[in-house]
Amino acid sequence: MSEIELLNMSGIFVDEEDLADTYYIDDAEDALVGITDDNQLVYSYRKLIDVYMKKYGNTYEEAADDINYNLLRSLPYVGEKAPIIIWEIERGTDGVKD
Repeated sequence: MSEIELLNMSGIFVDEEDLADTYYIDDAEDALVGITDDNQLVYSYRKLIDVYMKKYGNTYEEAADDINYNLLRSLPYVGEKAPIIIWEIERGTDGVKD
């Protein structure tokens, strides 16, 4: 399923024209968590790790190294429509990180 289909299913209605200049992370639809009002796609770092582990058969460390070295370092050169990567805060049941 494409990013556009995922966003539309989530109630965020966009079309290809809206995202014409937007940078996608290849095969990372499962890590997509949202979009900004100026159409930058937002991905979860933790979910990107999962995608890279599945896609390439990497360990957690290998996936993190690949994302950190190859993907994150390239984002400043992509331009205004570069995706945003967020690091989600994990909380236990009492609201404090376990």
